Amino acid sequence: MSLLRRVANLFFLGRAGREIHAELEAHLQMRTEENVAAGMSESEARRDALVRFGNRTVTRERVAGADSALLVASVWSDIRFALRQLRQNPGFAATAIVVLAMELGASVAIFSFVDAALIQPLPYREPSRRRPGVPPARKG
Repeated sequence: MSLLRRVANLFFLGRAGREIHAELEAHLQMRTEENVAAGMSESEARRDALVRFGNRTVTRERVAGADSALLVASVWSDIRFALRQLRQNPGFAATAIVVLAMELGASVAIFSFVDAALIQPLPYREPSRRRPGVPPARKG
């Protein structure tokens, strides 16, 4: 399972739960079909499949837990690899850090300007109301 898919599963637990449930049901169905092919009746085959499979809730929780553990292990492995590569190429590391710092600074500066000029209200009680005796501004 890809890293992006694992991260998405952390946020969309309902969908992941439905997928796990569907897969577990498919395994039970296959085991039931094998038992029927071996000569058991349908109800006997289903019961045997359920007994041999074990507690479905525990299995579902174990699969979901393994998925999250794999995500953490995968992210940690990626971080270690990135640090190793940055240590091996110090010129690239310095360039990447400087570019990211400049990008962050530019983003903060632009947001500060937009926030002050456009988002925050003007420091007047009724900024849209004209003062009496002052002609409106000329357009043109």
